[in-house]
Amino acid sequence: MKAKFNLTVWALSLVMVLASVACSKSSDNSGGATAAAVLSVTPNPVSVGTSQSTQIIPTGGTPPYTFSLQTGIGGSLSTMTGTSTLFTAGTTPGLAQLTVTDSANASIFVAITVTSSTSGGLTVTPMNTSVAPGATVTYLVTGGTAPYTYTVVSGGGSFSGATFTAPATAATVYIQVTDSASNTVTGITVTVTGTATNSCSGSFTLNLDGYPGTMQIIEDSSGNIGGYMALNGYGYPSYISGTCANGAINFVDSYSGSAYTGTYGTLSTTGKLVLSGTFVEAGSSYPWYATQ
Repeated sequence: MKAKFNLTVWALSLVMVLASVACSKSSDNSGGATAAAVLSVTPNPVSVGTSQSTQIIPTGGTPPYTFSLQTGIGGSLSTMTGTSTLFTAGTTPGLAQLTVTDSANASIFVAITVTSSTSGGLTVTPMNTSVAPGATVTYLVTGGTAPYTYTVVSGGGSFSGATFTAPATAATVYIQVTDSASNTVTGITVTVTGTATNSCSGSFTLNLDGYPGTMQIIEDSSGNIGGYMALNGYGYPSYISGTCANGAINFVDSYSGSAYTGTYGTLSTTGKLVLSGTFVEAGSSYPWYATQ
């Protein structure tokens, strides 16, 4: 009899709860409110190779989102402005879990499977670098099977061949490189810091495709530049002339007639001006950079 009484009380309580929910829904609908989209994550589940990275993007719910990693096999998260996260696997295959929580405390779990790396001997240099807005980075890729494909995963900027041009504002850029056999290196980062500058005048330490030297630039009010560049041990300068405006620099040196293109900006970490780009000689392109 006691059990029957308890069951009756439980059933009555359930009816009251359902009635309360129905009343609440009726009240919400009368106000014309639209329910928030259900929190979801792409991709889910996740599969990634050891030491590789993948971007995980939540949608729905109530942004911004927070991310919490539960793992016994290593790995790390790099959150991008509360809208997504980059998971970088450790060196050990296995299972991990990511919890994504929105600002209304709704949560969703992401199952992560870390498998043996599929880079196929593909290596990329540099893996991590810091540049000023609009600066360029030229990547050296070895191993794998050429040709290679360069992709900006997130953060902005663009590629021309193996040369990446950073966005005009501060950002963390994630890049991946894939060869023709689908081997992929991910988790390549470019940290863009500082601000663009309206002048590229100054004295610089020069690196011309690995050859050290010095560089001097003078700019007039119209953005025309002159000066010289000299490699250590060669004993003579090569005069330069060109233009420098809106974060872009272009000039020709008088000795070889080579055309130089690039970008410039100020690093927030040092306050120093940095110039970098490529030059063409005998039909081939080479990197150059100069720092104050």
